[in-house]
Amino acid sequence: MEFIELHDIYKTYYIGDISVPVLKGVSMTVARGEMVALMGASGSGKSTLMNILGCLDRSTSGQYWLDGEEVSKLSADQRAMVRNRKLGFVFQNFNLLPRTSALENVAMPLTYTSDLSDREARRHAREVLVRVGLEDRLDHEPSQLSGGQQQRVAIARALVNHPPLLFADEPTGNLDSHTSEEILRMFVQLNETDGITIIMVTHDAEVARHARRIIHIHDGAIVNGAAAEPGGPVS
Repeated sequence: MEFIELHDIYKTYYIGDISVPVLKGVSMTVARGEMVALMGASGSGKSTLMNILGCLDRSTSGQYWLDGEEVSKLSADQRAMVRNRKLGFVFQNFNLLPRTSALENVAMPLTYTSDLSDREARRHAREVLVRVGLEDRLDHEPSQLSGGQQQRVAIARALVNHPPLLFADEPTGNLDSHTSEEILRMFVQLNETDGITIIMVTHDAEVARHARRIIHIHDGAIVNGAAAEPGGPVS
């Protein structure tokens, strides 16, 4: 069994008596250790699909298997447990807590998901921040950091629980081209060095080319899941 398996996933939203189909029979697999770009235009269904893959939402019908477990049948509380144990998230808008240091932002998930003491959690958070190159920014609040530094804090926070699967939703959308390249190289390194499975959601072909495989979604359906073009991934 693949690390991720989707079988005939449908997602329909209801507005009063009106049904709005968003995903229309999506089937796909992702192997453990892959780096995949989920690519599509605005309104294609890629964000809805990421929410289902990330256990933030549940499909209307179909099966979703993650690491051998059928999560499509789990309750909201059970899906939250899966997120805490197995998933990390990096978003376009960073989603850092204001007036809170980088160290505290990164340590916060550990207060909900581990038995570490506050001192141990802070030590672990410091180690991850050093790894992403922010050893001299531990006590800085988000407003004191550049966009690239804020995204590095967000990546450190996503990694602090050692998740085997990392989702990156338009992770460079608010960054300049040079900083974007640095962040994308970091994702490639995490994938190649740590074996973390990474799914990047993007509409940008320049971002998608860093992945090993690009899955195209259009009007709620998968239209292509080919490997990236030779010379595309950058290490």
